[in-house]
Amino acid sequence: MAAKIVNSRKSTDSNGSGDGSQLFQYKFIFLGSHHKASLFEKLCESVDKYEQHVQYPDIWYLYLTVDGTECIIELNDPGLTHTGAREMAIRKADAIILCYSAISVASFHQLSSIAEDFRLRKGFKHPPVRIICNEDDVVEEDIETASVAEQSSSEGYESEDGSKIMKKRPSMEKILEAHEQNRITTEQGETMAKLFGPDCEFHSFPVSQFTESRKMLEDIIRIVNEKNPAKVKQIKKERRKSKERSSSVHSAKISPTNSIKSEPSSASDTAAISRRSSIVKKLIKQIKKERRKSKERSSSVHSAKISPTNSIKSEPSSASDTAAISHRSSIVKKLSLKKGNSTVCTIS
Repeated sequence: MAAKIVNSRKSTDSNGSGDGSQLFQYKFIFLGSHHKASLFEKLCESVDKYEQHVQYPDIWYLYLTVDGTECIIELNDPGLTHTGAREMAIRKADAIILCYSAISVASFHQLSSIAEDFRLRKGFKHPPVRIICNEDDVVEEDIETASVAEQSSSEGYESEDGSKIMKKRPSMEKILEAHEQNRITTEQGETMAKLFGPDCEFHSFPVSQFTESRKMLEDIIRIVNEKNPAKVKQIKKERRKSKERSSSVHSAKISPTNSIKSEPSSASDTAAISRRSSIVKKLIKQIKKERRKSKERSSSVHSAKISPTNSIKSEPSSASDTAAISHRSSIVKKLSLKKGNSTVCTIS
């Protein structure tokens, strides 16, 4: 699925606020048990900016720049429960990030159970998938932590206060030992990764020590772009437009009359431009004067009355006058266009 282009980086609903900047949007799915919370914090800390959707608390927006292009990641957590919303999110996702804990068998099996939904994607397109195994030893008492003591009774004796019965709790050593015995191996994680398609990568590390969250996001975005040639073409087009706008701003100044004046490079260039401008103004003044005289002579020819006995014919403007006007006009054009350094003048 091609990533969407939005025109704002401020609005939390990705519809844009109007600053005009082009953002390329990518839809990411972030699935896993509660063990993924630490990885989510790492992802948010690594980007330029992040914010939560104003209406949907399970959607976050991460802003970052990849290869000179401003991008926005819509990070959606549709949950592990099989719902129509989750199926739709998986179908439209550009990339998927999955996370489980190495010491939680339940979190591992929860991810294994959703692999079938990824194989049902239409078009048989495999998005890039990253499975992260969190190796941090988070102690959780997810085993039975209390034993129910049976109230003892003997001949001639019965406990009067059941609340005073001591409850046994496993020691920290036993909890860690139980977790180690149930630890998910790297081989099991790699086997599960094969269920999510050929573009799935498995990584196992302590999330608390992970420092390459941004690099992971950038690499995923690059893979998404490679899978969408039209998307890459659009990115290049936007970059080219951005460079053209930037160069035009630095190379030209807009005057109040909308005439474009080139920036003089030195004092000598400024003096040369001033001299040419004065010459152009003088020539324009002379041309206007000659044209005015020519119009007056032409109007006198049409308005004069010619008698049969004394026909007076006013001569129109001579060829020499016409040639002079043409010559001065050509000089004006040459001076105006020479090296593009003088202001373009119009002759009324």
